[in-house]
Amino acid sequence: MQKDPANRTLIILMGVPYPPRRNGFTLRYFPLLQHLSKSTAIDFAIISPPGATLDDLPLAELGGKREQFRLLIESSTPASIFERALAQLSRTLPIGTPHHFHRHGTRTIYRQIEALLREGYETVVWAGETHWLYACLPLFEKLHLIIDAIDSTTLLCSRLPRYQGLWGRLRLARVRRWETSMLSRAKTALFISPADRDAVRPYLESVELAVSPNGVFSDDYTRRAVEEASPSIGFLGNMGYAPNVAAVRRLYEIYRRARKSVPDLKLYLIGRNPAPAILEYARDDGVVITGTVDSIWEYINAVDVFVLPIHSGSGQQNKLLEILYAGRATISTSIANAGVGAQDGESVVIADDDDSTLRQILALLADPERCQRLGNAGARFVRSRFVWDSIAAQYLELIGATRPDEDPGATAEARGYGPDA
Repeated sequence: MQKDPANRTLIILMGVPYPPRRNGFTLRYFPLLQHLSKSTAIDFAIISPPGATLDDLPLAELGGKREQFRLLIESSTPASIFERALAQLSRTLPIGTPHHFHRHGTRTIYRQIEALLREGYETVVWAGETHWLYACLPLFEKLHLIIDAIDSTTLLCSRLPRYQGLWGRLRLARVRRWETSMLSRAKTALFISPADRDAVRPYLESVELAVSPNGVFSDDYTRRAVEEASPSIGFLGNMGYAPNVAAVRRLYEIYRRARKSVPDLKLYLIGRNPAPAILEYARDDGVVITGTVDSIWEYINAVDVFVLPIHSGSGQQNKLLEILYAGRATISTSIANAGVGAQDGESVVIADDDDSTLRQILALLADPERCQRLGNAGARFVRSRFVWDSIAAQYLELIGATRPDEDPGATAEARGYGPDA
């Protein structure tokens, strides 16, 4: 892989990664950008809403120098009737961008990136959503293009109900063609977990594929805990995100069954934007819905056992990293654990169906010492592997950049990183 310290790199971000806990994108790129901005060979272009200026960026929090940042302004013009008609027509086509992934204003973004590339960048990193990327690919033909896809769109869609059945499989095949047609144009494609990388590996033999995980955002960590009832089980996550809503529905039914054995059991649902279906559970006196809180850690620390019955989605579950980091006993599905890789029975308990999940809940609640051992092991596991300092150093190597205090001749492989990390 190219390791030229003089190589100018442009990282294109799909939005301002701040505040850090706004969503999964900011949880990844806020701490990552803080580390990457220390390299003066890297500039950042941030896709921003109409009217935004550099003065609107939280530069003090993001780090780096003002001259390292550029803005790419989204179109303020509504989609025309012709554009909307073309988007609808795409539903019937076997190729091109699937309707669900269409983004208005691609030409506006295209022209701005075209002008920006005249500054002489050699490497471009497309970081985040690929919705605009498809239309911009011709701009990068002569450049070293790295796509930080994070999740595999194909893997994510394959686990959603609307992609099941005959018609669903046809739609999924189109998503796969669209995703791989973009990734095949890159020199390197980065994914947040081995499962996401492996989902596209059979279709991308000529592209270097690598794993670049998230670390734990722990700048706001505290050992304090709110005073909550025990025994308790809990779920952490964005309560408006469809896979989380489905998981909470499943968990609520398991909780109701568990109360037959543990009548005073409490269920804590910790996270912002609770969907109407989640708010309905507030009618149950045993359920606590926090909504947005000042400190997630104070609630995490108060729950006896966390349960993540997640059966859809992809990528790496930040919620699982945070729960394990705090040393809480956790029951997870294989899907939720796939991007983290905690060992079943040592640092996490794996349960993939409702009956086994219920059995594990009752067993852990009856054995506080086991909960403590499990939590301690989970904390050691996460704190040894998911630290942003080392992850950011890996990322710099994977994109062919170096920090000012590093030997530019060092290789990613020599540091223990690389395509099969």
